[in-house]
Amino acid sequence: MIIPPRLIGRKEAAEYCGISPTCFSMWVASHKMPPTIPGTRKWDKRAIDAKLNEISGLGNNN
Repeated sequence: MIIPPRLIGRKEAAEYCGISPTCFSMWVASHKMPPTIPGTRKWDKRAIDAKLNEISGLGNNN
């Protein structure tokens, strides 16, 4: 069984959100998306999910 990684890079994070990497970077800069995990260049999928829930009006219901 292959377990997908919880931490993902910028390209994967953008694909996960269905947007371009450039757009994802702009969303991070404007705080629509969370910053990377400190000391890495990786984003936590759950943090991305929480932000997507927030901006889509779903709150933090996981």
